[in-house]
Amino acid sequence: MARYRLLNVIIPRLLPSFLYALYGSCKIEARGEEYLKEVSGPAIYAGWHGILPFILYFGSKVKMATMVSQSEDGSLIVPVFERFGFEVVRGSSGKGGAIALRQIYRFLKKGYNVGLAVDGSRGPARRVQGGTLFLAAHTGSPIIPINVVYSHSIKFNSWDKMEVPIPFSRVLILYGPPIYVKRGIGEEEFEAIRLKLERILFELYREGMMEIKR
Repeated sequence: MARYRLLNVIIPRLLPSFLYALYGSCKIEARGEEYLKEVSGPAIYAGWHGILPFILYFGSKVKMATMVSQSEDGSLIVPVFERFGFEVVRGSSGKGGAIALRQIYRFLKKGYNVGLAVDGSRGPARRVQGGTLFLAAHTGSPIIPINVVYSHSIKFNSWDKMEVPIPFSRVLILYGPPIYVKRGIGEEEFEAIRLKLERILFELYREGMMEIKR
């Protein structure tokens, strides 16, 4: 318990400065920005949990809300999100998810964009879960697939395959076409859209890696 209290003090104070300096040293480019122009209101930015470090940096520049699990690890990251300017609700697919989705819904209606990890708080890694689609269906907000690749990075041995760039690396942000989910669709159509989002995220990653290695 004392360890977590100490980390709760240290991490929120040090991590924002570290990430601002790290990404500030990098050359950041975007692909697929034309898709953002197709969206007139708030959107649900959907990416893998492993790109979390970039999402923290990215979210500090827009009006953003997110959902964080109710675990002890989640408690560590909440003050970090808040330092980056995020509005945070607690919940996950396993615990408190329904309540958290209702709170996220309210933020979308207030004009906030939402950033969600599509593979949840515990995985399996890079497998889209249904919560993001459920939220899109009940709010009418589009899902914007987002992925990030680095020319040089450090990869962590974590369940989500998290990575961060080495200073002065090239960073590519890749956006996919907006995905809309109709309310009341059947299981087959819902599953088809889930697989479509999953496929687009993998395609964005492959396209980004091909470009960044040239």
